[in-house]
Amino acid sequence: MKMTVSEAAKLLGISPMGLRIALRQGRFSEFGEAWKNEEKWTYYINRIRLEKYLSKEA
Repeated sequence: MKMTVSEAAKLLGISPMGLRIALRQGRFSEFGEAWKNEEKWTYYINRIRLEKYLSKEA
């Protein structure tokens, strides 16, 4: 089950662009990833893994 960058950023308390940059750098690999196709970046964030990540941080 995936979610948007904006939804995930809101839950994490960071900006959507900050999350995009972090995903490009391989950070937050516990729940998401980023890859570049041609000239466009694509992002994938797994909702269940993000919720598990957030529960560990609390």
